[in-house]
Amino acid sequence: MTTSVSGVELHPSFTDPYLTDLLPPDRLLWSPRELRDLTSTVASELTTSLLGILSYTAPQRWWARLALTEGVELWLLSWMPGQKTEPHDHGGA
Repeated sequence: MTTSVSGVELHPSFTDPYLTDLLPPDRLLWSPRELRDLTSTVASELTTSLLGILSYTAPQRWWARLALTEGVELWLLSWMPGQKTEPHDHGGA
């Protein structure tokens, strides 16, 4: 289940309001640089909130969608030592 705040679908355990400030719900196009900056900001500025969601599982990697707008999906992924994922395509994402 997700929650919606100002047109942004959020992971139900993510409580930091700063994330919605970073994700304009009506923005459809993001450049690679903007996506990198978004990812870096989330990882560095929202660490405490991310740690409250993060999980490590065996035997496969773990993932959770943090946010969804019309233009971007933001995911949190984790791997344990020895885990891997095969090369794959995200269909233009």
